[in-house]
Amino acid sequence: MLDLYKRLELQIAINEFVSKNLDCLKQTQPPEKFFGHAQGRLDGAETWTDDLAKACLQGYVSVLPYNEELIHNLAKVYVQTNADTKRTILRLLEGPIRTMGMESMELLKLVEECPKGSETLVTRVIHILTDKGTPSSQLVQRVRELYNTRVSDVRFLIPVLNGLTKKEVIAALPKLIKLNPVVVREVFNRLLGVHALHLLDQTKVDLKTIMKATSMCIGEKQIFTQEVLAVVLQQLMDQPTLPTLLMRTVIQALGLYPRLSGFVMNILQRLILKQVWKHKVVWEGFVKCCQRTKPQSFTVLMQLPTPQLTEALDMCPELKTSLNEHLLTFSESQRAHIPTAVQEIILGTGLVVPPQPVPVLFEL
Repeated sequence: MLDLYKRLELQIAINEFVSKNLDCLKQTQPPEKFFGHAQGRLDGAETWTDDLAKACLQGYVSVLPYNEELIHNLAKVYVQTNADTKRTILRLLEGPIRTMGMESMELLKLVEECPKGSETLVTRVIHILTDKGTPSSQLVQRVRELYNTRVSDVRFLIPVLNGLTKKEVIAALPKLIKLNPVVVREVFNRLLGVHALHLLDQTKVDLKTIMKATSMCIGEKQIFTQEVLAVVLQQLMDQPTLPTLLMRTVIQALGLYPRLSGFVMNILQRLILKQVWKHKVVWEGFVKCCQRTKPQSFTVLMQLPTPQLTEALDMCPELKTSLNEHLLTFSESQRAHIPTAVQEIILGTGLVVPPQPVPVLFEL
């Protein structure tokens, strides 16, 4: 048929033929013309099967790349078909849409107009166009306008996330992470979004949902390598306000990559400078992280102001016991460098080593 279609005098006739076949899909049951010896189907059917739907569609989708305007009639017919036939149409679209490409003005027009009821078809078209390439600015703009003015389904944005501004992506994240896990994973694969997740407005999405999404994100180890997570944690530490889930993510990262322990000690020291105890959830995570990283964390703990050291050891008595045992292994000269108030909190007053007097070399 395609060889014949290249002949201009036959194009009108072929367009009419494939369009009539396509229109048959609007009927509640397959017409008689699809049955008989010549068609290889002797018995009629009362319902549309995948095979019969393909018989109506094959010619139409074959000429689609050569007459791109036909996509609009396909969208209109799609709206009027049953669920099974819709799935068949979506499967057969892949080849022709890839051939047409995202620069096709007719496909851009389809996205722009998006006939009511054809949203799934348009979404499929956008996914096919962006599956193996970066979305063009023209496609991104049309999807953006469609989402902002007519179709509020956030799934429309997923194929063009890489083309949206950072502000637009963060605004959409609360809706995106509420989708099913398969869709959420696709979002993260496109975004590498751990950092953005921590900055979500918790009045728009509950903390439990953010936690689940963050865990799923970190679990993609091929994407979120040790180096990537270190950068993410660094970015989170640079925020003006400490993110609520900061320490939860630090502990998760450390569980996946134990070699991050030195980096984590640096984070804990910086958190002291940021007065972490003023942020209840982050402070609790700080103490838990110290407990999990002992004895490396002992040096960090002893840098806390005495009221906060007391509070931390009260929150986790196991830490106090371990820190006590650790400090008792120090020689008197080593312990002399530790402030008396810190020693009293850890050891009790009876075992504190008094400060050593500065030796006088000579008297005047």
